[in-house]
Amino acid sequence: MAHKSAAFGLKWRSSPTDIRNHYAKRSAQYDKEVSDEIGYVAPRKAAETLATWIKNKDARILDAGAGTGLVGKCLQQLGYNNLDALDICPEMIEIAERKGVYKNMYVDILGGPNPIQLPSNQYDAVVCVGVIEQPGPAALDELIRITKHNGIIVFTWQKIQMKSISNRNCLKEPS
Repeated sequence: MAHKSAAFGLKWRSSPTDIRNHYAKRSAQYDKEVSDEIGYVAPRKAAETLATWIKNKDARILDAGAGTGLVGKCLQQLGYNNLDALDICPEMIEIAERKGVYKNMYVDILGGPNPIQLPSNQYDAVVCVGVIEQPGPAALDELIRITKHNGIIVFTWQKIQMKSISNRNCLKEPS
């Protein structure tokens, strides 16, 4: 039996096209599904975690896998105002844009065959909620590339998958 992600039936390690199509179909109802039906708290928890590390409200922050902008909205409520969004699905990005929390919006594939089209060392912090499970640990390399030296990356990861990243050098303290 194939492992299902928490994304309502999306097969584990689906192709970028399948992921994009899956979220395009669900985009209009996504916020209602995750907040009303399952009480999704990860966006708020990730924003609060980032706030413990990043005190500067003008810090440049990327919401990687922004979807409809749930994390961005939480960050805005905490006073952050220099937010960009990246997502694989244009339909999700359109909904996020309507929330008015992001300065720049990007559609790209995190963990795809090519690097995302963002410059290296660009962000003070990156937050990535409910995303890395699909492209896998290699997506962390891209997040590290676009984060400034001594920047912060906050991400969620299903407990069942922690073993696959626990020995990665990218999770160790810089020397």
